[in-house]
Amino acid sequence: MALKGKILESCLKILELIGPRLYSCCNCRNHVSLHDDIISKAFQGRNGRAFLFSHAMNIVIGPKEDRHLMTGLHTVADIYCADCHEVFGWKYERAYEATQKYKEGKFILEKSKIVLYILLNIGRDCTCIFATLISLYMDISFNGLMCNLFKHARKLILCTTKKKFSVVVN
Repeated sequence: MALKGKILESCLKILELIGPRLYSCCNCRNHVSLHDDIISKAFQGRNGRAFLFSHAMNIVIGPKEDRHLMTGLHTVADIYCADCHEVFGWKYERAYEATQKYKEGKFILEKSKIVLYILLNIGRDCTCIFATLISLYMDISFNGLMCNLFKHARKLILCTTKKKFSVVVN
């Protein structure tokens, strides 16, 4: 599957189809951050891998509390989805150690709580190529109806998680 993902990614870059990449809530698909706002992917959350983001949107920030984390004592506030109240991670309010000050004001979003959306603007000439790429990636074959649907689409949204890959046509 990793090879197919690399093939798809390479082809999309060649065709210059990639638009804004957004991270959304895993439950309600509320947009919470931009891919370009990732500072680091090397963080650990409560439930596994997490990303450090410079900005977040459509969130609710809970009360501040001091918490002993892997890198020392920090004042943090849990962050929730503004729509469904899913807990995403936390916001660093204060770092007590000088080496950790860069985290202040930044957001930890757990990878298991967010999904990546890729917005694609497609033209009619790219329809068949794109349908072929999607069928290759998803191990399915598209019939004429699906290609016809893509011909009339102005935008496609790819939603990717570790185990799923879906397409939304606008």
